[in-house]
Amino acid sequence: MGTYSSLWLYYVTVIITFSVIGLSSPASVEELFEDFVHKYKKSYVRGSSEYRQRLSNFEKSLQRHKTLNQLSSHPQDAIYGVTKFSDLTPEEFYEQILGYSQGVNNSQIHLKSSILLVSLPKGPKSFDLRKQKWPVITPVKDQKKCGGCWAFSITETLETQYALKHKVLYTLSEQQLIDCTVGEGNDGCKGGDIVRTARWLNNTKTKITTEKKYPFIDKTGSCHKLKKSDGKVGITDYSYQSFINEEFQMADLVASHGPLTVAVDAVSWQDYLGGIIQHHCYAHDDNHAVQIIGYDKTGPVPYFIVRNSWGKNWGLNGYLHVKIGGNLCGIANSVVTVSV
Repeated sequence: MGTYSSLWLYYVTVIITFSVIGLSSPASVEELFEDFVHKYKKSYVRGSSEYRQRLSNFEKSLQRHKTLNQLSSHPQDAIYGVTKFSDLTPEEFYEQILGYSQGVNNSQIHLKSSILLVSLPKGPKSFDLRKQKWPVITPVKDQKKCGGCWAFSITETLETQYALKHKVLYTLSEQQLIDCTVGEGNDGCKGGDIVRTARWLNNTKTKITTEKKYPFIDKTGSCHKLKKSDGKVGITDYSYQSFINEEFQMADLVASHGPLTVAVDAVSWQDYLGGIIQHHCYAHDDNHAVQIIGYDKTGPVPYFIVRNSWGKNWGLNGYLHVKIGGNLCGIANSVVTVSV
């Protein structure tokens, strides 16, 4: 509660400051923009056409934050403000950062799985895979401008499932999936699908190698031929289904089986700073993929703990909280579970 209160009070202070200096004042907005450029190490040349365009985008983002925060009145509500994406238009954010493209007719994929999705044991009131007895979560990664969220979310889930089972935590290569599943329902850094990826891994019996062996290069490359001994983690089973109106069962599944890979509508995440997302997050389009690694049902607003792939300098050190119930951000639409 203390963290949310601090964030909320901080943002109130920022809003008051904007009111005092006046958002309409070009000089004050440009000062804020200069702070943004310095903080995120942007290379815009002051006075150039690109600089002016980015400044305009930034000013519009400040107005958008004000609108988004109008419903934020409680310390646990989500707070929106300046992020490393505040110089992008919403269209640029969608095209450059949200790299998910759902495969055709996923609803027709019928899976025979040993993963029990019914009659799940009731989970504890709160659960967080970051707090296990041994490490099962790798540090937050950054997909940069590669639309490979689908590959990141799948490899992160494989990492954790393997660590839970074998007490060995590998940092696996998302680049291997980005390169080697082109033409298999995915298009590298231009987008991919978590269900098609899980099915490909299962059908081909491919094992993912380590990040060190096959590093991320922020673009689609050629598929490397690897030695059989290089493969570390593969899928032995997987399932795909919707949990609409059954989100508390999703939480139970995280506690009993492990992390979930989910497709979401992350359009509003461009401006997310912290708190629990309860508004402004619709389910119009599956445009991003993330990993659910825990939940908390102890407070007045139950929420999922979601791991993102936009680096530690976004959100809550790379994470966000999404309310359980109401299918916020479409979080229950497409859920993939795997066994290793």
